[in-house]
Amino acid sequence: MKKVFVSVFFSLLFAVVFPASAQEKIVFFTHEGCPYCQEAKTYISQKYPFLAVEYKDIAEPDNVKAILKCADTFGLNKRRLGTPLICFGSKNYVYGWSDEESEKFDKYVKEFLSGK
Repeated sequence: MKKVFVSVFFSLLFAVVFPASAQEKIVFFTHEGCPYCQEAKTYISQKYPFLAVEYKDIAEPDNVKAILKCADTFGLNKRRLGTPLICFGSKNYVYGWSDEESEKFDKYVKEFLSGK
């Protein structure tokens, strides 16, 4: 029984650290001083400490290009784009942060890690 538990634990840990698709990743677009970004970061780090999330501050020019590409992927209005924006590869996104968005985040993390 103990061996099964250890095997399942490491399988789940591996899935969290190395998602099913190497091409797809979770990208969190943030900006310094954004209180919603900080709330989301705290939530993610506490609930999913081993989750591989790439944080990109939109103050950096290369990251502006990346957030615009994410906006294109999901058909978001680029003129009204802000943070936090969390992209789960090309499948789902969370825009803004509240209780509703944290529930979406949980759902999308589950889907992302299962490869759906």
